[in-house]
Amino acid sequence: MIDVLFFSILAIFVILRLKKILGNEQTEESPKKVDKNQSISRFQKYSKIIKINTKAEKDFSKKQEINSPDLQQQFSYDEISIKKKRQFDHDSVRSEILSINPNEKEEVIENVIFLCKKYPFFSYKTLISGFQMINEQVIKSYSSQSHKDLLVILNDDTFDKFSKAIEENESHDILEKIEILRFEELEIKEIKTKNKNTDVVFNLSTKQLQYKIAKSDGLVVSGSKSSAVSRKEEWTISDAGDCLNWKVTKVKLLGSF
Repeated sequence: MIDVLFFSILAIFVILRLKKILGNEQTEESPKKVDKNQSISRFQKYSKIIKINTKAEKDFSKKQEINSPDLQQQFSYDEISIKKKRQFDHDSVRSEILSINPNEKEEVIENVIFLCKKYPFFSYKTLISGFQMINEQVIKSYSSQSHKDLLVILNDDTFDKFSKAIEENESHDILEKIEILRFEELEIKEIKTKNKNTDVVFNLSTKQLQYKIAKSDGLVVSGSKSSAVSRKEEWTISDAGDCLNWKVTKVKLLGSF
């Protein structure tokens, strides 16, 4: 009787032991179950981070558009310059300038080289293309009588002059339209630098349509929608920082024909 009881207890012990061992092995070899709720929460967490980063990038882009009237991504410096903050090379800058304008004045070349050395993102190419965008934006904003857009790209004195011209037309129920068809000539007259202030004077000639229409009936009261005129002007743009936030400080008519 005692022997039967002993072997019964021993059998139960062995069975329980084997069950424990086999159970552990099965647990270790079988793949872990994924907590779906945990996976979703992680996804949501990183999605939020991505959305936050994307929003920050958009906000930064909007800020750049406002600060550097490239509404335009004006003076949108090329990606290579931005990423590498290029190493300044005097001869390379000179070669770039002459490849764009073989007749550029030596004084202008030297001033551009000085600015390129001082500001890694500055270049002759972006100076020219950036000014063209500024010019076109000013004309577009003036034609649409947008005081808000003009305020961004004109200094106080120049803004007052454009604003008064708009108000004068409005008082007579007139809308003045200017459409630039093409740039015929564009040259840098001079570049002046003093401390952090930089002034660039451009001489330009554009072919454009210029006319005034009555707001009441849309009829042309002066000028022509079909006959283009040539205008020669002198524009000055200025920046008091790092050559990224330019504003028009002077516009002078040299001739119209």
